[in-house]
Amino acid sequence: MANPRATVGMLTVLVACAAPARAQSTPEPSDADLDARLAWLDRVLDREGFATRVWRGTWIGFYSGGTALETLLAVLNNTPAKLGARIDSGVNVAKAALGLGFTLFSPADAGPRADNLRAMPTSTRAQRLAKLRYAEASLQAIASEERSRRGWFGLIGGALVNAGGAWVDWAAIKGNGTLGWITLTSGLAVAQIQFHTQPTGAIRAWDAYRRAGAGASLGDPPAVLRWSIGPTAGGAALRATF
Repeated sequence: MANPRATVGMLTVLVACAAPARAQSTPEPSDADLDARLAWLDRVLDREGFATRVWRGTWIGFYSGGTALETLLAVLNNTPAKLGARIDSGVNVAKAALGLGFTLFSPADAGPRADNLRAMPTSTRAQRLAKLRYAEASLQAIASEERSRRGWFGLIGGALVNAGGAWVDWAAIKGNGTLGWITLTSGLAVAQIQFHTQPTGAIRAWDAYRRAGAGASLGDPPAVLRWSIGPTAGGAALRATF
């Protein structure tokens, strides 16, 4: 029967021997490569931080203004003759509040991470290496956030909220489906615009960074906004990627 102490000792030796081998398999970048990668990552993270703040601030302002406006309309439409308009305003208040909450509480760390990276010291090589590792981890994390925001949850959630609002309008105002259709189409349009204008530059930048590998030239970061024309069943479609 094997001695437990001998087994543990042998494992410790094996791990200690394997650690230098792993370190040697990923050599540190040269000074020129280190500076080039830091400049590339600084540029990408600054860009994504700005884009995320603009996108988030725009939609927070939009939903806040919509909530306030529809609340005011609901208060003003307080006569029996304007019951339909009041119900519709109430539905819109609920939808705007949900949109505001989703925008506020969705992870959006691009701006703070860019600020942290900008504040990190670079006087010594060790400091620049630490900054490089933080920048790489930040770009990967931001790309993951952007993929999550562009998932099916946002699309399906937006469609369900707007369909529910349209049903409330239709059910509350029997015989008049106009408000329901307006609520549905306008709400779906807003949800689609918000979904498709979300920043996605970090996704493409992280993919490009990983493909380049250690020591390779990175070139310019992928474009933030790309346009393309693609064929469809009825002709052609213009596509934009933010």
